Amino acid sequence: DFARVHALSKRCWAASVLKVDRFGNLITSLAVKDFDYLHQCLFELQAGMERISLLVKSYADAPPNEAVLIAGSAGYYEVVVNRGSAAKKLGLAAGSPVELTVW
Repeated sequence: DFARVHALSKRCWAASVLKVDRFGNLITSLAVKDFDYLHQCLFELQAGMERISLLVKSYADAPPNEAVLIAGSAGYYEVVVNRGSAAKKLGLAAGSPVELTVW
C-alpha cells in the first residue's frame, strides 16, 4: 500500500504522494497530526530532485514559484508552489515517493 508512512530511522520517514489536486498540489501521506511539530524544527522533504525545508501557513506566505510544504485542509501535508503546479515543477504524480527527515 503506497499510502503508508514508515520509519527508515529515528529521524527519517518514507512516504508518498497520495494524489495531485486540480491545482497541481501534491497531497502526501504525511498526516499533520503525526508530524504536528514540523513548524518547530528543522526538516527536509525530498520530493523528486527538490529538497523542501520551508513550511508555510498559507499559499500567500510561499515565495513565488518555490516548492514549499503546507498543512492541507484534508489533514495531510501538501507540497505546493505559489502561482504554479508542484506536480509539474517537481515531475511527480500519485504514488511518487517522498522522504521526510527532521533534526
